[in-house]
Amino acid sequence: MGSRIVLGVAIFLFLTGCQTPGHRAARLQAGMSRSEVFALLGPPMAAVHNGSLEVLHFDLTQRDRGAPHSVSDSCYVIFGRDRRVQSFGRN
Repeated sequence: MGSRIVLGVAIFLFLTGCQTPGHRAARLQAGMSRSEVFALLGPPMAAVHNGSLEVLHFDLTQRDRGAPHSVSDSCYVIFGRDRRVQSFGRN
């Protein structure tokens, strides 16, 4: 009986873990277009322009309704002059 509960919890965590906020950010790649990033992460919560670079900040919990409200997760994406992802990371 105890092993069934452990197995059930493990399966639940595996299945729900694939839908965590960070999972979307893990799919970011250099060279992505702005529209690809917006489709993946939603609208940015802030933008900063620095010469030819644009840094956008995204709230990853914004679109994950199942995530607890106490969880805060965000990332930044840097776009170059060509409006493609140059760099990104977690805040």
